[in-house]
Amino acid sequence: MTYGIDLRRRVVSYVKDNGNKSEASRVFKVSLWCVRDWCGRPDLAAAPHPKRSGKIDMNKLSRHIQNNNDTILRELASEFKVTEQAIWYALRRLKVTHKKNDAL
Repeated sequence: MTYGIDLRRRVVSYVKDNGNKSEASRVFKVSLWCVRDWCGRPDLAAAPHPKRSGKIDMNKLSRHIQNNNDTILRELASEFKVTEQAIWYALRRLKVTHKKNDAL
């Protein structure tokens, strides 16, 4: 979670007025690293983080589930060369759940 832009501006203006970064760190209760970083930046806005691309092709997984709906996690994990937990999270994102069959 990032600090707000208004806090960043107040910290930088405090340092410009008083010139003491460690005191600004104590007054605003942020780390000295943050104060040094913000004072050295040309723009105080938070940089967006790039979205990670996953190993699992969600379209391929969805098609696989539609064609083979009785496949277990272990088999899917070996098919897609990922862990069972990764498959479980991917299925959650696709909103695919396992429904128990009372007839069995």
